[in-house]
Amino acid sequence: MGYTGFVVAMAADIEFAACALPSRILHRKSEHLIASRWGDDGEFLAVSRTGIACGPGDAPIGLSPLSTWVGLLLSEDRGEIESRFLMLRRLPTGLTIAGSFIPAEGYLRLRRRDAALKLKAEGRHADCLDRPDAATAAPGDDPRPSAAIAWHIEAVQRPWAGQFVKPPAA
Repeated sequence: MGYTGFVVAMAADIEFAACALPSRILHRKSEHLIASRWGDDGEFLAVSRTGIACGPGDAPIGLSPLSTWVGLLLSEDRGEIESRFLMLRRLPTGLTIAGSFIPAEGYLRLRRRDAALKLKAEGRHADCLDRPDAATAAPGDDPRPSAAIAWHIEAVQRPWAGQFVKPPAA
């Protein structure tokens, strides 16, 4: 993908569903996310919810991560246009992230289109099927792991004063 190190803000449309019925959308929300990629070969991708609703224009300066999903690089196309990551159930030993880690099963797909990054993600809390109410848990705006939910995310990069993008290696 060329961009193996960055921190960017994204405007996201998030659809929530009960964990055991992830295709049945129950609630929708627009929210700013923070996406960051790092590692020796850009092998980690973190996507954090901020709880801040999207508005027109640039992302607000005061975004901070509340809850964070982490993905490990699965594959990258040769044209460096798309990277795919598997969401992690556990943080690797010694890995520190911003926000509260959310163990998940699912994927993150990052695409570069022109100068902007686009993200698509689908998943659910990794421990949600162990809950007796998994089929009926109503998703809300609660980003904590106790709110067992599934989600579908489509997001696009927004200009942000807190942005950092490491230039691709020559």
